[in-house]
Amino acid sequence: MWKVMAVGMILAFSACSEDNGDGASEDADTLGTDVEFLPENPEGEYAMRVDPVSWVCQGTASQWPVMYAVASLVEQDDDTFDILSRGVYGFADFSHWGVVWQDGGYFESEYYFEYSLTPGYPPVEITVSAAGSVVDDSLAFINHWLAGWHDAAGEFHTECEIDFDNIGVRRYVNWRGELRSSIDGQWRAWRETLEDSLAGDSAPTRWQTLDVIAQDDDGNFFDLKGTFFNVKNIPRKDDGGVAHTLSFGNGWIEVSGQLDNEYLDLTVAWELRDPVTNNLLWRARDRYTGVPRFAPHVPKQPEPFTGAFNVEVTELFDSCDGTLDARRQVAEVLPTDNAQIQLWIGGIKTPLFAPNAVGEFNFTFELLNNWRYAYWFNEGRINSDTIDLRLNLDVLWPNSGEVNCSVVYAITGDKRYQNMFPGER
Repeated sequence: MWKVMAVGMILAFSACSEDNGDGASEDADTLGTDVEFLPENPEGEYAMRVDPVSWVCQGTASQWPVMYAVASLVEQDDDTFDILSRGVYGFADFSHWGVVWQDGGYFESEYYFEYSLTPGYPPVEITVSAAGSVVDDSLAFINHWLAGWHDAAGEFHTECEIDFDNIGVRRYVNWRGELRSSIDGQWRAWRETLEDSLAGDSAPTRWQTLDVIAQDDDGNFFDLKGTFFNVKNIPRKDDGGVAHTLSFGNGWIEVSGQLDNEYLDLTVAWELRDPVTNNLLWRARDRYTGVPRFAPHVPKQPEPFTGAFNVEVTELFDSCDGTLDARRQVAEVLPTDNAQIQLWIGGIKTPLFAPNAVGEFNFTFELLNNWRYAYWFNEGRINSDTIDLRLNLDVLWPNSGEVNCSVVYAITGDKRYQNMFPGER
């Protein structure tokens, strides 16, 4: 049983693995608008159907539901790319790094790690392998997890063996250097580590992605999301200059550089200190230089409802903290089975639903996480360009189901990127 517990414990860590390996050697200063990644190459995002086709632990088979996720393929050079998963965790995580792209789009990848939970017992050993192809704007591969341990005699004992069938289609047209009217969007950036007090010369250097969420129409303030940081309300000058420091607890993070509509050059630095002794724990400084990743959405074009939307989330009523907040976020709309869609807003994933013929929807559901949360999406309307809805949230006492407090949100926004699905170009 302790082995199964150990396997369970490592699931939370498997989705947080650091990028590894060497990246491309292209000088970030030469990027400009000279975009090398093309739609026929693997670079881009894919809407994924994640199906646990086989799940066996301690000889017992279990049935798990199909999940929906996003795969981000980030090219590192002409022959390798990273697969980064979003929206699934634990054994469902399908991230792989430094994947070799072979002739015909075929690829294989494997990595291994150990986790020691109980002193005096062998560590749990995890091998994760993938095999499949990325071609014709589609991604399909089997992701295989093998978890077990070796006894003193060297014999391997399998605890869990799990296979996921991951099938997806490309979401967006990649950026071709066209003019953009906003800093908002996802960016393909070359990460160069300038300083790392822990990793030293072994600090990773490779292509990564950043997400910029403009908090006003002029881009005077924006949120910046990276792999290991999320800084909100960063001020930006009229000339694109950025210089902002945020203090928190036992450290600080600083974002500085230049952010224009078609080019990004930002340095992110942070420092962590021991909260008791004030001794330095970690100091790091990374430079990100890059260009927009996807082509901006063109309104009134024939597209499906699915995609990412820039939404304004405005509180109309709040009896929980009494403060009426308003923020811009990204709402994801993913295709699912039976012509249904799934909506992600913040940490909320809705059940699968199908809008009516004119894009209207209205439904309720509950989630349990210490408290019970009752959601009511009403007055919902979605089309190929915009989304608009009301969200009523009741926070319920877990036992009695009585309402503790309530919040009402108005959510409205526009599609971010130009869709590209097979047969729908």
